[in-house]
Amino acid sequence: MDGNKAMDFRQVSIGVARRNKAMCVLCVILLAAAPELLAPVAWAESSNAEFRGSLEEGEITGVGQTTLDVKGTTYRLHQKMTLLDDEGRLMEWSQLRPGLIVQYQLKDGALYKIIVIIPR
Repeated sequence: MDGNKAMDFRQVSIGVARRNKAMCVLCVILLAAAPELLAPVAWAESSNAEFRGSLEEGEITGVGQTTLDVKGTTYRLHQKMTLLDDEGRLMEWSQLRPGLIVQYQLKDGALYKIIVIIPR
């Protein structure tokens, strides 16, 4: 009887190992086929939190050729500055005017990213 019990235990162990391997293979196939099932929630939350946390907000009080006044403070433009509207579309410098609200990020003391909040 002891021999039968040992054999049953070995078969159970082999069965569990095969099941675990099959589950791992299934997970790899699912992740390869549809990684968006798991990724978007974590990506959106971390991206928004990081993005919003690094921006300051203020009203444009003056627009120069190579400077922008926000809340009465004059900032120079970073050489790699981006200017976007709040929907992510590129904007022209000529579209800026006093009174617009902007969110901005500084890099090396210069305006690196400017997002214009379009009045609706």
